[in-house]
Amino acid sequence: MNKVILYDKYYFTEYYHKYYRQGANGSPSPRHFIAYMKNGSADIKSERKTIHANEGDVFYIPKGMKYYSYWYGQPDIRFLSIGFDEFNINRFASFDLQRVEATETMVEKLLKIPLVSNDIDCRALSLFYDALSEIVPLLAPSPDLRDSDGADKIKSAIRKNPHAKMSEIASICSVSEPYIYSVFKRALGITPNQYRQAVICDMASELLANTDLSVEDISSRLGFSSSSYFRKVLYKYTGRSPREIRRSSFN
Repeated sequence: MNKVILYDKYYFTEYYHKYYRQGANGSPSPRHFIAYMKNGSADIKSERKTIHANEGDVFYIPKGMKYYSYWYGQPDIRFLSIGFDEFNINRFASFDLQRVEATETMVEKLLKIPLVSNDIDCRALSLFYDALSEIVPLLAPSPDLRDSDGADKIKSAIRKNPHAKMSEIASICSVSEPYIYSVFKRALGITPNQYRQAVICDMASELLANTDLSVEDISSRLGFSSSSYFRKVLYKYTGRSPREIRRSSFN
């Protein structure tokens, strides 16, 4: 086994501290990590969630995730840190920061992994993947960010083309019109037309605050069928009348 190739892809070690220590400071995790708390406890915080691990807990930190870690002991803090570069399973697999339901067998297998960083051999890898085979089936997948990314792209197109038909927005984004409605429902809980009206109301608020145009002129410019309907929609999305918006701009 070529250890020169492997040494930077795996890192099996045990950490020991006293009382309290802040570890990671918001930098991306250089590897995937499986950790086992032997003594003490820890808080691991990402941008989206926080997990707390007590003695006897197993937890997972995904590669590339920015996180902060805080470690507590009375007085000892001891934890196994099993770092690895790739899962070597389905290339589409993606898992979230999480505690893993630790089983006795899982912990036994983790404790058998040699604590080596620069001398990885076949035996160490065999024991590591044996432990990983217990853990992977219990890992919860990462939230699917594709809906969020798709919604952001569509929102940007609507902001740039607020009066375009939804079929035209679909063409701009190279997606189908039904996809637009479904992704907005899943990612935002609103319809694209509701988002469009909110964008137009933002434009109306800007015109009311920064120009002397009449309500009728603004209503017509923004494509409303009547000034009364404009007032109704504006109040729905801003909670204020045109007069209140204009008055507040002078305060």
